[in-house]
Amino acid sequence: MSSMNEKYNLVINNIESINEFPVKASHFNLLDKEFKGIIKQLEYDGLIERGQWAVTGGYIFMGLTFDGRNFIENNDSKEYHKIEKTEINHNNTLTIETNHGIAVAGNNNEINNSEFNQKFTQLIQEIQSSNIENRNQIIQELTENKEDKTALQLSLGTLLTRGAEVATVIPAIGALLGMLG
Repeated sequence: MSSMNEKYNLVINNIESINEFPVKASHFNLLDKEFKGIIKQLEYDGLIERGQWAVTGGYIFMGLTFDGRNFIENNDSKEYHKIEKTEINHNNTLTIETNHGIAVAGNNNEINNSEFNQKFTQLIQEIQSSNIENRNQIIQELTENKEDKTALQLSLGTLLTRGAEVATVIPAIGALLGMLG
């Protein structure tokens, strides 16, 4: 499978038939990055209801939209042409002599703050020493989302929904969320 069109069509045509929860990239033989991009595009195109990314990895699928069902039903008579995207990278440099808060640079919600890094490291250490199920996956997801404010907020919020299981790390999660605004 080489083109993004084929991968996109594979996911939209088969996501409802996955019997495991949450749906993972491995169900489609895709890389996590490819799967996240396709899911994001399916949501943007209005073919699937907006779901959430699970802290333990995978996507919490909420169902197809009306347009999504139409796409699948009419797929034999209609080809959905996706425009292959060209990635543009912007490199921004931000130099801070004295910082009394969070510095956000560029358009990517990137976070650069030594106090933030200290709180983040503290949270990771507390999760590592806790009895939270799937803690290594949680740490991996948080680390992957560390530089993206929005994704990190979503991951931390999802972690909070685990209730009593994460009670020992709630203060550290709260401190980090407070810094993210």
